[in-house]
Amino acid sequence: MAIASSSRNPERAAMILDIMENDTYLNQLIILGIEGVHYEMQDEEHYMETDKAADYPIWGTSASWAIKNYKLTDASMDPRQVAIEASIEERGETSPTRTFAFDDSEISEYTAAIKNILNDYVPSLQLGLTKDIDGALDEMMAKLESAGLQIYMDEFEKQYNAWVAEQ
Repeated sequence: MAIASSSRNPERAAMILDIMENDTYLNQLIILGIEGVHYEMQDEEHYMETDKAADYPIWGTSASWAIKNYKLTDASMDPRQVAIEASIEERGETSPTRTFAFDDSEISEYTAAIKNILNDYVPSLQLGLTKDIDGALDEMMAKLESAGLQIYMDEFEKQYNAWVAEQ
């Protein structure tokens, strides 16, 4: 879940998200509903839906994806699915760059120009509405280069390399 860049209190918003994700009672209330009404806990990690679960669909709130407690599992889940998910979890790797954030504030005019050019070309290319694909790509790349793509890429690389050096 993201905090809007226009937020006047991003630290407070982050605190709320942190509570929603890490306070067990609140997390289960948001995701599962009311214990004893919509679900019953079998142990610390397994829950069973009750006949009233349809009144508050489990994982049904829009925030569920962002604050999911991956330790909670439906006790009635098919054992084959449990095995598949365990296998995925075991093999999964987290990208080491997931905490890198590019700051384009110093080159925002280049960013805006690049985005405008991409918005002009990419949709029609993706939808197959361009007859001369190679010509359109060449034209788009020429415009991107004129708009400062290399400056943008150099700034990105500079920030990324500085971030890597700190790791």
